[in-house]
Amino acid sequence: MTGSEAASAEAVAATLNAICSAAVGAGRSGDRAALAAFCERLDRRADAFRTGDQAPVADFLAALSRLLRGAPLGDAIAGLVEPYRQGLRAVAADLAPPPADGRLAWQNGDRGEPVIPVDAARPVMDAAGHSAPEAAATEDWVAALTAHVAALLKARDRETARALATELERTAGRPGIDPDAAAYLALLLDVLRGQDVRHRILRLVEPYRSAYGSLQLLMRGADPRAALLDRLVHNAELVLTSDNPAAGEALAKVLDALRAEALRSSEPELARFAESIRRLLEARADPNAADASADATPSFQDAALAEAWRRLSAR
Repeated sequence: MTGSEAASAEAVAATLNAICSAAVGAGRSGDRAALAAFCERLDRRADAFRTGDQAPVADFLAALSRLLRGAPLGDAIAGLVEPYRQGLRAVAADLAPPPADGRLAWQNGDRGEPVIPVDAARPVMDAAGHSAPEAAATEDWVAALTAHVAALLKARDRETARALATELERTAGRPGIDPDAAAYLALLLDVLRGQDVRHRILRLVEPYRSAYGSLQLLMRGADPRAALLDRLVHNAELVLTSDNPAAGEALAKVLDALRAEALRSSEPELARFAESIRRLLEARADPNAADASADATPSFQDAALAEAWRRLSAR
């Protein structure tokens, strides 16, 4: 698994953590109407993941919905792959405390397979809490988590938002966590709680400050790709008009990571756009050291890329 894939998996794990916690709360509440509404939301989420080519996650959410609606675990779990089978067993264990004989009720319908501890079975959001991922992976993870928070806020899904807030609080408080990541998680936690965080934005470092900017754009319904291009142009303009070598180096790293990710995602024009910005910055910083073979006036078939380059090169 590449660093980018691992980061994406961590973001999905954070989502599933929140959903599992909310599912247990809904199942234990005794409110049948609320439980039915929760299951309907699960079905919609399953459809969304399936259209996003994440069939195993979609299958898990559909199975969780069946379990909450009263299906035996043996029926609900059919067709799931690991670790989703273990995750569903963990939820079932939380929903059905063991009777006097020590056996969990759900074991009778699942061939008596052994109990798997909830903390070991359920996915854990640990991208920021364990060894620091590579830069590109960190940005993928941050972007995915930010998009998830925006989706929850726009959908006004308070139940899942509360569960995610619990996960963020737990992760931000882990010993040894990167303090910059912890600061961003704490800020997202306060966003979910409806607090004003504007005074803390400038204290964030990259990629977290840009991620918060993306959150604001997503909340306004902006296109994520357009937001990315706007942010790149804005940051490049700041570097071009300032005498700050550190800012230039930081942006160069972001551009290198974007170029690598674009190539992995089969987006050669976006990769060339990132490379063109990098060469422009190098040429402005030291015209004598600029690569003479570089295309000084690149053209892009993608209209959004062409417009972004026009805005930037016009300075």
